[in-house]
Amino acid sequence: MAKILIAEDDKAMRVFLDRALSRSGHEVDAVPSGDTAARYVAKEAFDLLVMDIDMPGLNGVDLARQVLERTPRQAIL
Repeated sequence: MAKILIAEDDKAMRVFLDRALSRSGHEVDAVPSGDTAARYVAKEAFDLLVMDIDMPGLNGVDLARQVLERTPRQAIL
């Protein structure tokens, strides 16, 4: 299965996605901000990044740009 990072500031949505993907057998890390997600991505590799576009601080679009500069083939949703 896949290793997935979720960046979502809405707690209910973050918990829902985490549970659904975990129950499907995926290894999931779920964080509340783009800033936190950037720290996770800098430390380890993920098969998929699932991120909210509109988050306080580092938003999903800026996070995607940063990640793709370092890892051009990273899967992002």
